[in-house]
Order: sequence, then C-alpha cells, then structure tokens
Amino acid sequence: MQTIITTFLIVSTVSTLYWWTNQQGNNATAVSPGVTLLKNNVFFAILGYVCAAMFVGLIALASFVGLGDEDDFWYAIASFAIVLPLTGYGCFYCLAYYRRHRVELTAGGMTVYDAWGCSKTAAWADIKSADFNSFMNEIRVYTKDGERLRISSLLYGLDVFRAELAKHHPYLVQRTLRP
Repeated sequence: MQTIITTFLIVSTVSTLYWWTNQQGNNATAVSPGVTLLKNNVFFAILGYVCAAMFVGLIALASFVGLGDEDDFWYAIASFAIVLPLTGYGCFYCLAYYRRHRVELTAGGMTVYDAWGCSKTAAWADIKSADFNSFMNEIRVYTKDGERLRISSLLYGLDVFRAELAKHHPYLVQRTLRP
C-alpha cells in the first residue's frame, strides 16, 4: 500500500510540474525596450536542489550511520567516491544552468548564454540554418561563420523566439519544432 501511495505522489507531482512549466512556456520577459529575455525552466532549479539534498543527505548518512564493517567499508568508500562527486556536480551544474542559461532577443539578433555564463551572439542576417536535436532536447542555430548556438527547448518563451525567427527566416521555423 505504501508503494502505491508513493508512486501516486511521485507521478502526480511530476505531472503537475510538467503541466505548470508547459503553461509558463509561452512567457518571455521584456527586459528593456527592444530586448526580450527567454528564461530557463524552473525544473532545473528543482533538480539542482534535489541533487544538493542528496549530497548533504549522503554525507549526513555516512556520519550518523558510519561506513559499515570491514567487509562493507571499501564498498562504501568506493560508492561515496562515485556518488558524491556526481551529486555535487549535478547540483552545481543544474543550478548554474537555471541561473545563467538564457537567450536575449533583439531586433538585430540574439545572444545565447550557457550554464557557465559564456555567450555567443548571432545577427539575424548571419543565421544559415537551424534544427532540433531530439537527443539533447535543444534547438541548434548555425551561423554563416560556423558558430553553433544551442538553445534549450525548455526555455520559457520559445514561441517568441520562433516568431522572431519567422520574421527573418520563415523557412527555418518548422525545423526548430520537436518532431
């Protein structure tokens, strides 16, 4: 019975978050006149905090329970040596992705910021091609200079991006849609 309740709670929570984030998907923020900001999905913040809780929880578990007997000691050390860095990196990356990955749209072009804060800029006239990468769940925009701009398909305001892309390259909009 407890498994059924837990499964129900997990499925209902994930479904509610999915519905809510999709409802927010058409919202873009006007930062200043002529500049529109596509912000990242709150899912990444939640995922980052879950990874942080796992990281802290594993450390607390090890300090309160211990690492086991002689037989289990090296198994526990190896497990922690693998899991702790992964959860730490997952926490840091997801929160950085949430806070820093964004797209700024202007009349002249767009600027894409990645999780580390590095930016790539492309003028609308310099865009050569675009496609949707199903594996990475992102829109890739290619410029005439060979630059590749990667835009998460979970950003809020992708309809605004596609409308702006349609003004300059209407034939590319269909290629940016999820298949």
